[in-house]
Amino acid sequence: MIASGRETATRPRTPDQEDLERLLSEWRVITDRASVDLSEWALCFDRIAAEEDALRSRGHWFHGPDDTFGVLGIQRDELPHSAMIAWLLDPCGRHGLGPTMLREFLAEAYPEGLPAALLLALPKARTRCEEQRGECRVDIVIRAGSELTLVIENKVEATECLGQCDAYFKAYRSEPGARFVFLTPDGRTPISATGSAAGAFRALSYRQVLLALDRSLETAAGVGPAGVTAEGRQVAESYRRTLKREF
Repeated sequence: MIASGRETATRPRTPDQEDLERLLSEWRVITDRASVDLSEWALCFDRIAAEEDALRSRGHWFHGPDDTFGVLGIQRDELPHSAMIAWLLDPCGRHGLGPTMLREFLAEAYPEGLPAALLLALPKARTRCEEQRGECRVDIVIRAGSELTLVIENKVEATECLGQCDAYFKAYRSEPGARFVFLTPDGRTPISATGSAAGAFRALSYRQVLLALDRSLETAAGVGPAGVTAEGRQVAESYRRTLKREF
């Protein structure tokens, strides 16, 4: 092929292209024949079925999800996601990540940096889900002494209520170190935050949660302090697979 007076480089074929070409070649053989011996097809199908049976008997035939949320069918349920994220952000959770996940989560929401005093206070952080304050029910609230009150509003499939983020801002703006995060699959900004609330809420995506979890698990690799269980670390790994698959 000639383009602009020069011969273009031939791009290597991908495995998908090779499979397609092989399928087309086999199809041409079938269509070019005046007649087809269906007994050959039957033998092929029998051989394929026998191979599947052999794989199943050895436990080598797989399908379906391999993460807890996928198995339970709750990949898009907001409450389980909030509970899992709150657990990961808890420095004392048996995931063994310590305050690393909370620090990485905040780094995604506040890339400009955080005060040193706040970072030093993160190991003392405590997390709560579904905190009720007046008419407000906040998905996640994290407090770290006098340095941080982190309000996280999580939306997976649900839409915002009228004035929802404005109400959360009004209810928590006077708390020590008040910060606000609006978490969604695509990282959109909240439409229910206006005025000062609009400037206070940081939009965060689930992809950014995955990035924070990736860094946290890498940092914690091989670390096994007393009280951390292998099962706890596996739960965190399973949630990482959910985030990769869904978001």
